[in-house]
Order: sequence, then C-alpha cells, then structure tokens
Amino acid sequence: MSINTGNFAKAIAPGYRKVFFGTLRDHPTEYDKFMNISPSTRAYEEEFKVAGLGLLAAKPEGTSVTYDDAIEGNSKRFTHTAAGLGFRITEEMFEDDLYDLVGKKMAKSLAQSVANRCEVDGFSVLNNAFSTSYIGFNASESLCSTSHTLLGGGTVANRPTADTDLSLTALQAALESGANTVNERNIPVLLKYKHLFVGPSFMWVAKELLGSELKPYTTDNEINPVKDEGLTWSLCHYFTDPDQFFLSTDKDFHNVDFIWRRKPRYDASDDFDTGDAKNKVTIRTSFGFTDWRGWYGSQGA
Repeated sequence: MSINTGNFAKAIAPGYRKVFFGTLRDHPTEYDKFMNISPSTRAYEEEFKVAGLGLLAAKPEGTSVTYDDAIEGNSKRFTHTAAGLGFRITEEMFEDDLYDLVGKKMAKSLAQSVANRCEVDGFSVLNNAFSTSYIGFNASESLCSTSHTLLGGGTVANRPTADTDLSLTALQAALESGANTVNERNIPVLLKYKHLFVGPSFMWVAKELLGSELKPYTTDNEINPVKDEGLTWSLCHYFTDPDQFFLSTDKDFHNVDFIWRRKPRYDASDDFDTGDAKNKVTIRTSFGFTDWRGWYGSQGA
C-alpha cells in the first residue's frame, strides 16, 4: 500500500492551518529506568548460573578440613529478533504534499514507533513477571515467585504469598523480603531495594508512602518507617495490570536486561518503475531476565 494523492487528498489541498499527526511531544524513555542496556555482536548471548561454596564447616583438632564443590546451574539464551516498519509514498504525493506530511512528520513517526516498541518489549519483562512461561534460568519459575529453587537446596520467595495492592504494610513486607534475600547456598546477600515502580493508579499512594514524614493513613503520630529507606519511585505508563507494583535494587545488582544487536537503522530508496519513495526502519534486540534476585513484585489484590 502506498500513500497517494487519492487517499491523502487533504495533504495536497491548500488552506489548512495545522495538521494534527496524532502524536504529542516525545516523553522520556521508561524501560531504561529499570533495565540493563547493553550491546551485542553475536547472533545470541548466553548466561549460566553457578552456586559458590557454602558455609565453613567446623574442624575439630586433628581432623581434615571439609571440602565443598561449586554447583553448576542452568543456562539462559537471549536470541536476538528483528522488528521493522516502513511506509511508501507515490512520486506524485511526494511532489504535491503541502504540509511536509511525507517528510519530517512520517520520519518522526517511524522514530516514535521504534521508541514505543522498545517500551513495550522492555515492559513485557515486568508485565510477565508472574507468568511461569516467561522464565529466567529455571523452567516454570517467573521473575517474581513464592518458590524459587536454590541450587544448594530449599526455596525462597520474592513475592507475597497472597498478592496485595501497594500499601505501607505491603511496602514494609517487600523491604523485609529484600533484606532476607540469600544466595544459592542460603547465605545472606545483604540486598537492598532502592526503586519502586507503579502504574498511574497508584502514583498518589507512592507519593504518600515515600514522602510523608509521619505514618500515612493513621492519626497516631507515628514516624513513617519507610521515609528514610532511600527509595525513589517511577511512574510506569506501560503496565498492563494497573495495580501491580515492583521494587528493585540499583541496576548493577540485578539481571533484567535489554540487549541491542542492531540499533535503529533507517533506509530509504526509490522504486524505479513507479517512482515511489520507500522508507523503513529495522532493529534487532533481545530482552528478559536470568536471575530473579534484585526484584520483588505483587500483582495487586
């Protein structure tokens, strides 16, 4: 299909004061607030997990030291996939366009399509954080689960047993969960959540919880116990579940990743027979998570 003078007759008619193109001002990107962004030069990237040594064992006098082995876990492959979009304009339309519809505006629309694709793909990791078909290292283990299996034995959770909406009690439980995080050998990792992510429905709750000097929603004049935890919060417009919320560590301490195999590549050419101008953009990316540590989430009530 081509944009032509027939299906875009207004674009060649004089007298219009303004062409509203259906987009407003660009806004700051959001997926890069919580994802580790990195490049790749390969067809795929792969990671695997290893559990280190356990706790030192007692050594009675005259006895041999206890020997332990590291434990190799599963691997996760990030396979890059391509995405693209284009538009085609007839030669006549290009010549007669009075409002630069097919020039700057369409080119900008392509760039906005790329930005939106990155947001949707990036947020798919959080929007599928409770799905056992969207996994990291271990089969059937979602990013946020009540039963992550440790290589050294046992299970741990980074999700409430009963999902709940964001509240002071829920936020305290999340922070306690982070403080109790252990490695694959059940040794504490001293993890601290730093960022809270909420949808528009809970932006006011986030402001009250993190900004109040006194305990919100009470008249007992108690201090707000989470005020000094150093949390920041971010508004997420791409949540598909309005009452889900997440906490994360700084990006250096978690493994939710967005990998660029090819940054946006814009190409343009003319069709010799028709004179049509063709424009397209393509990207290659992969995204997901491997280890669950560094994240806590709830689907909401």
